[in-house]
Amino acid sequence: WLQPAQTVRLENRIDAYHLRVDGHGIALHANSAAALFYGIKTIAALMRLNHGVLPAVEITDWAELTLRADYLDLRTIYPRHALLVESIAEMASYKINTLVIEYEDRLPFDTLDFLRHPDLAMSRQELDELLHTAHENFVQVIPKQQSFGHLEYILKH
Repeated sequence: WLQPAQTVRLENRIDAYHLRVDGHGIALHANSAAALFYGIKTIAALMRLNHGVLPAVEITDWAELTLRADYLDLRTIYPRHALLVESIAEMASYKINTLVIEYEDRLPFDTLDFLRHPDLAMSRQELDELLHTAHENFVQVIPKQQSFGHLEYILKH
């Protein structure tokens, strides 16, 4: 339904999409898989805001920054695993595409198990689920490991 003269230019934009909702239906054009995902997230948000009704709308959106990150410090907070997974999906709603996680002793170390917190470390299954959820939501997880100045949890051994 879009004629070439009306087509919004999406190339050379980061994660760009064009969404049009009218009496003929829904059209979503995107320049990447992530952009298509963000367009679908926008449709879901519009439905939520309008009590299940999708309004007539035309939106062209893109990111100005390639890296849109959040930081999670697991040294000082102990969220439930389910909350971590939910928060990744929520981040994607705001088009955050990178999550830096400072794991410290929360990783499920296999060979050096003394580095793993006895009560608060993630299981291998929980870590895999977290990484899978991030992948499904176009969020790249970057692990952060401190250098020697902040490695007291390792150096105490």
